[in-house]
Amino acid sequence: MLTGVHLGHYGVDLSKGRPRAEWTRLWHLLERLGRLPGDFRVRLSSLEAAEVRDDLVRAMADQPRVCPHLHLCLQSGSDRSSPG
Repeated sequence: MLTGVHLGHYGVDLSKGRPRAEWTRLWHLLERLGRLPGDFRVRLSSLEAAEVRDDLVRAMADQPRVCPHLHLCLQSGSDRSSPG
């Protein structure tokens, strides 16, 4: 289980100051985990909806070890006061 407050930001700190072609992101990690030997599965948890981009979805689809399930953190906000 990969989880964290900002799991979708994985690699951002590793990529500072590097050209975009050398960036590391969560989908890169999934590809690396998919190449490891052994019998295991990978689940992703606590992602924010805005962090689920095409590259991540593609890596999830391409890696049979990645469970086809996401736990997305969703919340609703409103400036309007609630009734009552």
